[in-house]
Amino acid sequence: MLHRDVRPDNVMLDSTSTAVLNDWGCSSEIGKLVPFQGTCRYASEEVLEAAMHSAPIAPQPKDDLHALVRTVLALNDPSIRTSLLNINGTDFAAVIKYWNTWKVNYPYYVFLFDLAESLNYDELRQLR
Repeated sequence: MLHRDVRPDNVMLDSTSTAVLNDWGCSSEIGKLVPFQGTCRYASEEVLEAAMHSAPIAPQPKDDLHALVRTVLALNDPSIRTSLLNINGTDFAAVIKYWNTWKVNYPYYVFLFDLAESLNYDELRQLR
């Protein structure tokens, strides 16, 4: 199951200070074609591209991982959250531009996005 709306507001701490992902209202099965739902400010570029064209997409684990990378960065740098909140919640192109510019300005973090792309999710599922 994919969450499809990983963002700072959906990460909570439990009584042991362990991060827990909540609000699974947009979740979907892997590979099932679905329209865009969720918060575009943290969505992967692939999801945003599909949303710009009102095209359904078959979400993949890497989409949630991209959103998780963006969420962790935003949780650790309040200026990211502030910048994203200033973008209209349906301006998919502006979000893509923001993250692409951010990657140029902070190239030493780009490996996190590369890692999200390169993980072999089929192998990881077998480890469970």
